[in-house]
Amino acid sequence: MSLAKIMIDGTLAADPEKRFTPNENLPVTSFLLTVPVRQAGNAPAESATVKVTCWRQLADAVAEQLRQGSHVLVEGKLMINGEQTPEGAQTKRFEIEAAAIEILTGAPQPLITGLQGGRSDGNTYTPAAQPAAPNSSTYASSPPVQSTPQPGTPPVQTPAAAPVGVTSVPAQGPAQEQPQPSQSGSFGNFQAEELLTEDDIPF
Repeated sequence: MSLAKIMIDGTLAADPEKRFTPNENLPVTSFLLTVPVRQAGNAPAESATVKVTCWRQLADAVAEQLRQGSHVLVEGKLMINGEQTPEGAQTKRFEIEAAAIEILTGAPQPLITGLQGGRSDGNTYTPAAQPAAPNSSTYASSPPVQSTPQPGTPPVQTPAAAPVGVTSVPAQGPAQEQPQPSQSGSFGNFQAEELLTEDDIPF
C-alpha cells in the first residue's frame, strides 16, 4: 500500500545487500537506514530503523558506493508491507522504495541523476517532470522579415492588406455623363413645324 512521497536522511546500519529478481533478473538492493528521532522536552533522542529498497540502475550504484555508516538522503515513496515473524505472527513494517539517493558525507553528491527506472510491476515513483518551455512559434507569430534592397534597385511597393472583414473594392473612375437630348428645335417628340400657329386657333 502506497502512502506518500517522503524525504529522509540517516546512516546505513549495515552494508547494502544486492540480489536479482527470479523472472526478469532485475537488480534489487536493500539496506537498513538508521534515522534519529527527536523527542519532546529534554528526553534523549532515539533512533528508528527503516528498510530502503532500490531497483535497477540505482540498485547497482548503491551496492557499489554505499557502505555501513554512509550518511545519505533518500527520496522515494513510503510503503507499508506485511511480513511474518519467526513465531508466525503477522506484522506491518514501513519501507521506502527509493527513487533517488544523495550522499551527504563530505560534499553532497547524487548517486543517480534523472533516474526513471523502478520495480518491474509498475508500482514505481517517478519524479515529476518539469514542464517544457513553450515554443515561441506556437504562441507568438514571428515578426516579418525586412529585406534589404540592393543599391540602385528601386524599392518595391507592397500593397497594404485590407482590414479583416472589409472587402476591397476596386476604385472606379468618375461616372460618365449621359448625353442629354438636344432641346434646340424640338419639344419632346414634337418638331417645331408641328406646333400650332395663331391661325390654327378656332376662334
